[in-house]
Amino acid sequence: DSGIVSVVFRELTNADESHQAFFKALLEEHLPHAKAAGLDTDNADFGNPTAIVIEDFGTTGLTGPVDQWGDTHFSDFWRRHGKSHKSGTSRGRHGLGKLVFSCSSKLGAFFGSTVRSGNDGPHLMGQCVLNLRKVGEKNYKPHGFYSDILETGDESGLQIPLKNTDFVSEFHKQFQLERENKPGLSIAIPFPLEDLSVPKMIEIGIINYFFPILTGQLELKFNDVEVNAATLRGLVEQYAKDGIHDADARFNFIEAASLQMKNGACAEIKDTQWGSDGKLSEAVFEQSDLETLREKFKVGEIVGLKLPIQISHKTKGRLISHFHVFVQRPEGLSKGEDFYVRNGLAVPKERRFGDRKSLGALVANETEVAGFLGDAENAAHSSWSGVAEKLKRNYRSSENTLRAIRYSLVQFHDLLAQAVEEEDEEALLDVLWVEAEKAKSGVKNKRDKQPPPPGIDIPKPKPRPFRIEQSTGGFALRPTDFAKDDLPVTCTITAAYDRLRGDPFGKHSKFDFDFTSKSNVVMSLHKVVLQDTGKNWIKVEIIEPDFHLEVDGFDQNRDLVVKAEIGG
Repeated sequence: DSGIVSVVFRELTNADESHQAFFKALLEEHLPHAKAAGLDTDNADFGNPTAIVIEDFGTTGLTGPVDQWGDTHFSDFWRRHGKSHKSGTSRGRHGLGKLVFSCSSKLGAFFGSTVRSGNDGPHLMGQCVLNLRKVGEKNYKPHGFYSDILETGDESGLQIPLKNTDFVSEFHKQFQLERENKPGLSIAIPFPLEDLSVPKMIEIGIINYFFPILTGQLELKFNDVEVNAATLRGLVEQYAKDGIHDADARFNFIEAASLQMKNGACAEIKDTQWGSDGKLSEAVFEQSDLETLREKFKVGEIVGLKLPIQISHKTKGRLISHFHVFVQRPEGLSKGEDFYVRNGLAVPKERRFGDRKSLGALVANETEVAGFLGDAENAAHSSWSGVAEKLKRNYRSSENTLRAIRYSLVQFHDLLAQAVEEEDEEALLDVLWVEAEKAKSGVKNKRDKQPPPPGIDIPKPKPRPFRIEQSTGGFALRPTDFAKDDLPVTCTITAAYDRLRGDPFGKHSKFDFDFTSKSNVVMSLHKVVLQDTGKNWIKVEIIEPDFHLEVDGFDQNRDLVVKAEIGG
């Protein structure tokens, strides 16, 4: 791919008689299968057929031979399920994205026509994804195809694109495709679900793809509504105001970050070993440089940093790549946000800023680090996991490398924020609260706190040698600044899914997760000895100062609460 990618979404309605007849002939043989699979085919009104068409431009189309198996984009899209050969800066990685198309149709079917640069004409096929079903006396598997069949050769029986060029031309006409001879892929979804409205699609497009839109990598068009770098700000208020807060501050920040990367204006760390302990510390900066960055941050300027990262690939060897982190504390910001972007694709559940009232962005565009992070993503591309199957298969020390990358942004922010004192009028509200009327009258409230009597020397509590860091789908036990003489120490960690009422730890169910049996929850221990486990607790002994324990695989749609105590 090169240049700007444009994706067009178009609704087709108000069909004439020829369109009605074409739809009926196209899907007539499919209807008994959809009905046998449990779909409500009565909702498909062939008297008023509807469709959603999605076309991309500025792309390569589905490349690779169309009449043979192979590790190509064409085979991956049409003939593989749950597997992809994408790597490097490619966005989709799991071979599951195309399921969205069939799931968006009331009949569980979609069609695709692709044109490749320098190739001969469009290649049209269709696919349905249904439940196991019986039609007549024959049982059918979930996946079915609208295609021709290869009749000769070693791969006889393979599904191949339609050879009838007159029919393909009529298909393009009836679905109003603008493909012509432009490389790319056109998708047609017949009888889309009702909730696939244009306003909803615009909202989702803005919220999830604002970064590549603002930086000039992507343009979207929904019927006549164009979403690009010039129109984005005006469309947020109309379509996505509930999903994007402080839009001007956010977009100004991203545009400034993009400009700094383009102009090479970021500060740069040369030491490739900075992340070996998983930390970005003051030691890798010249003190004068760090003070300059802190001063810029203090006065509200955007501060960018280019970081090298050492990646150990099992076949390619040791690779050095780079990524960028940016932070800013703009005036008047109501809520802090941090963004994690892999080659223009936002990873929405990677959030580390908590209540920090700043903006932050981690941007990984170089091939090696983008490939690494892509292999760390879950199927929904919403978070990174240190125990992802592709990551373990392709890289050495992948957990340590991912930890260094994913925490570098918040660590960079905290290094700069050390010199900034921020006044928060509500910070101690729960501690120093009084009712307004009573405060004016001088009447003390029962919640008023009295300072301790003078002369009492209150000893400082002994620091715990560990802390809990929560992440999407898991948590980690990590060291604090403490004396090595405190080791070894025993620690008991208890976890549960949060509840609206009652004690979540007391109401834990083994059906949520169970540490004592095989489940999706995976533990990774380093210089920590596992002593015992219960259904929702782990008892470990910490034996060295540079320990860590990571636990991943929890339900990302539920809030996890974790506590850690010495002993147990």
